[in-house]
Amino acid sequence: GVEPEVSGRRDEVGDLEVAFARMHESVSRQDREIRRIAYQDTLTGLHNRAGFRDLLDLRVSAASESRTPLALLFFDLDDFKKINDTLGHDAGDLALRTFGERVRDAAAQAGRNRIDVGRFGGDEFVALVSGSNARDVAGRFAQNVLERLALPIDLPQRDIVLAVSIGITL
Repeated sequence: GVEPEVSGRRDEVGDLEVAFARMHESVSRQDREIRRIAYQDTLTGLHNRAGFRDLLDLRVSAASESRTPLALLFFDLDDFKKINDTLGHDAGDLALRTFGERVRDAAAQAGRNRIDVGRFGGDEFVALVSGSNARDVAGRFAQNVLERLALPIDLPQRDIVLAVSIGITL
């Protein structure tokens, strides 16, 4: 939006300008917070389902215009319900946060291609790879995620190793 101007006047008009500038900043801050809440998964900090769908629409339109491929990856943690059932929801949440961090780190390490990651809900995550070599990058990215998952997750009760099923479509 347009920033309100403050002239620096030292009268009632100047006071109103300052008040409007403060209100504008407050409304802008609240708007950013509402968008964060609406489009970001609170547990992992990744895009949530709504945020990822909006992002997907934008990336598909851009890829269509530029005629460049996209790769969509779907991650489903195997037997995740057992973690919640046997170790509790706090342990499950920690495992989900750790998985989200590992996927985000793998995406950051993937190179120049853009990789956007989101949590679709529960134990389901998604990633979108954009760029001319999306197919190759998606394969390397998935392999990198699998390698990172081979490392145990340190939970208070015991260490666990997550398994994941990954689907990729172009």
